Amino acid sequence: MKDYEEVKKEVKKRLSEKRFYHSQCVEERCIEFAKIYGADIEKARLIGIAHDIAKEMSHEEKIAFLEKRKEKMTPEEIKSPGLLHGKVGAIIAKEELDFDNEMIEAIANHTTGNSNMTLLSEILFVADCCSIDRKYIGTQETYELAKNNLKSAVIRCMDRTIQERIEKQKTIDPKTIIARNNYLEKIQNISK
Repeated sequence: MKDYEEVKKEVKKRLSEKRFYHSQCVEERCIEFAKIYGADIEKARLIGIAHDIAKEMSHEEKIAFLEKRKEKMTPEEIKSPGLLHGKVGAIIAKEELDFDNEMIEAIANHTTGNSNMTLLSEILFVADCCSIDRKYIGTQETYELAKNNLKSAVIRCMDRTIQERIEKQKTIDPKTIIARNNYLEKIQNISK
């Protein structure tokens, strides 16, 4: 695994100043949540800074990148270019940054979520949703919730994504809906 300074340098050269700032904000939240929930702080730091490494590739570049590696793409991913950056970023993290499987999975899951995310995946998913640079309504409330109940914060982030897609009259990735339903079941089973 490459060290933090190498990863940061690689990310910085691929992103605009604004997107790199977002990555730094997500990194800070990842570190904070890792400390609260007992996750590996260095891994959290690395996935935070690297999670959007493929974000500013063009749609065509992301598709070509995945086709070259014979990676499957869902119709939703092809229609919504924003969804592909997690999958492409995970491959870059594996091939170029030497991240381990848990870190790769976290980057792959950070756009849509997944039903059985690891703690590191949950941390990145929520950190990306409530980083300090986010200006969505409810961001601060999601952050406060995340400090006390990460799984509930995961659901809230999925709710925000679904609501935003509905408001913009855009399709919703089925993975997010399935993941949300599974997380709701987990929360309800815990509270029984």
